[in-house]
Amino acid sequence: MSNSDEPIWVLHTCNELSIGGDQSFLMNYYRNIDRSKVQFAFAIQREVDYDHDAEIIKMGGRIHKMHSMNESLVSYAKDLKSILKQHPEYKIVHAHMNHRNVIALAICKFVGVPIRISHSHNLGSKLSLLTRARVELLKYKLQNVATDFLACSKGAAEYLYGRTMNYCIINNAIDSKKFLFSPETRERMRYDLGNGSEFLIGHIGNFSAQKNHKFLIDIFSKLNNNSKLILVGNGPLMEEVKKYAMMIKVLDRVVFLGVRNDISDLMQAFDAFVFPSLFEGLGIVAIEAQAAGLPTYCSDGVPKDVDITNLAVHIPLSASAEEWAAIIEMAEYAQRRDMYRDICMAGYDIHENAKILEDFYIDNLKKIKNNTDRLY
Repeated sequence: MSNSDEPIWVLHTCNELSIGGDQSFLMNYYRNIDRSKVQFAFAIQREVDYDHDAEIIKMGGRIHKMHSMNESLVSYAKDLKSILKQHPEYKIVHAHMNHRNVIALAICKFVGVPIRISHSHNLGSKLSLLTRARVELLKYKLQNVATDFLACSKGAAEYLYGRTMNYCIINNAIDSKKFLFSPETRERMRYDLGNGSEFLIGHIGNFSAQKNHKFLIDIFSKLNNNSKLILVGNGPLMEEVKKYAMMIKVLDRVVFLGVRNDISDLMQAFDAFVFPSLFEGLGIVAIEAQAAGLPTYCSDGVPKDVDITNLAVHIPLSASAEEWAAIIEMAEYAQRRDMYRDICMAGYDIHENAKILEDFYIDNLKKIKNNTDRLY
């Protein structure tokens, strides 16, 4: 820290920061970091407000709304330059957009931001040859504009940085005490969701191709009629998924909750968590589900890093919907238990990890005072 009592400011460049892994990661750390030492600002590519925006402001943070890169790269660059020039206290920029980190960090380097952190939160999807070539070029250029390289898992690190670059793993840690199983909360939430005797399958994630919602609907259709599917999130494919559920005649048993800020309570209500993603950098919701004592069924597109308890089961995407359903039905006989110790032992409790990230920022800022080469 500086000699003043002012905290260090870290600017996080994000996509929309709505629901999902990046938001969960950032908000979990922001809630638990020592905000008298480190404060967060967010450069977000959206115009609308979300529920957690008010929480950020209440904690002393800042939100800078920007043009989307997808709409206009020129406008995005102008917005980011303007933010950085208006706020010279942003000596650290932490980028959370995978291969597009290179765009934000190149702008930061041009403006003169000394600490430019790239964070890999995901693995790549199947891309066309032309798109893959462009992505690979951006990833190659990243090493010239970033000063530090972080990732949520080994797979996510190797995807963005390759196998030779030095990187640091920062666990997608959670406030595991919030997810402790509570029979009282379970009863209340199940009452709110409808019939308390139903077998509730939960899923949390944006409606995007990556999350594989149609296959999730297929799996659900093979379960017995006393089951209900709870989908949390929003996104461009939501209406398409609704139409698909209607087409295979299960829409009356599928609940679309939209974006929620009570994920820990919803986890109490579920009987199983199903996560058939095509790919994930880690999958923080799978960690949260285990913390709540839920049997957690992941595809082979979800890294084995999430297997931090014996509640995690991986099923290949090549398996049929019937095969998935047969395995998931076993969750009906599972007994919920307190998983706090397991989560802490695995290194995923937020309280210790927040201190690690806090020290990372503070130590890096101290280093540049003795190493002016990092300014350029």
